[in-house]
Amino acid sequence: MEITKNQIDQLNLEIKVKKAKKDYQGNVEQLLKNHKKKANIKGFRPGLAPMSLIKKQYQEPIRIEEINKLLSESLDKYIKTESLNILGYPIPKQKETIDWDAEELIFEYELGLSPEVRVELELVKATYYKIIASNEQLDKYIENFKLNFGEQIVLENVEEDTNLSVKIKTINNDLLDKVIYFNLKEVNKELFLGKNKNEEFTTKPSDLFTSMDSFIEITQMQKEELEGIFNNDL
Repeated sequence: MEITKNQIDQLNLEIKVKKAKKDYQGNVEQLLKNHKKKANIKGFRPGLAPMSLIKKQYQEPIRIEEINKLLSESLDKYIKTESLNILGYPIPKQKETIDWDAEELIFEYELGLSPEVRVELELVKATYYKIIASNEQLDKYIENFKLNFGEQIVLENVEEDTNLSVKIKTINNDLLDKVIYFNLKEVNKELFLGKNKNEEFTTKPSDLFTSMDSFIEITQMQKEELEGIFNNDL
């Protein structure tokens, strides 16, 4: 096998790969033998079909697959050995026909190189900001971290700062019937504190939620769907 390169310009080069038959023929012969052992061809018992028939049916696809495999491995190794910083992948030059049984095969590829970028940081002036988080910000971050990554425990009774899963339903119609999720801080907590996890009670959305906007955000419904029931019993 022989690999040569032709530098077109600073950002483009061509690579030519020459493959002799001896580079891959041994692998092809071994693959054909392995295939012969498993081949199930009509008129022959499994593994007993003559090699001439195996070659006639399978030699070319096996040869092409093996050549492409070796080409890929050779190109990867060459690019790493030459420390070529390429953009994307090598693009093969198209050929009208390929004689896969030739004693020598030649494949050509076009490669794009990454341009060299130099940044002189000593010439860059930048303002350094020292950010000091307030205790309130730190407490909020800790609370959010607990909510997102803390262990979830099912409580028998509702306690302060609890995350709730609640099924809400209008009493006299089916305008609202869904499960909603919220933290006790987002609603009138006095309606829930101390209640059993399976307890049911009646209330109005206007008493439960702090505002219509809060009602819309938590239920994730449209304002038009909720306006008529904001002051009705749930």
